[in-house]
Amino acid sequence: LNKSIINFGSGKSITVQKMAQLIQTCCVDLWGNTPTIKIPENAEYRNFEELEFKMSFLNQINYKFTDNFETELKDLLQFCKINF
Repeated sequence: LNKSIINFGSGKSITVQKMAQLIQTCCVDLWGNTPTIKIPENAEYRNFEELEFKMSFLNQINYKFTDNFETELKDLLQFCKINF
């Protein structure tokens, strides 16, 4: 790959709050505990435009995504618990 940096992603955007909720759900499934999501009282909520990520390079090299976001997230959480 000629020392290039490649960013992998699902091609879809997600808010930080939605990601926190997904992590929370995965923790319940994996370990039976519910991490607290703390949102500052002065937090501003804004509408956001969805971002579209184009990963045409990955298509060119025939890379196939598993498209199972929850499984990938659980695997990452288990890795972090073991290694950190």
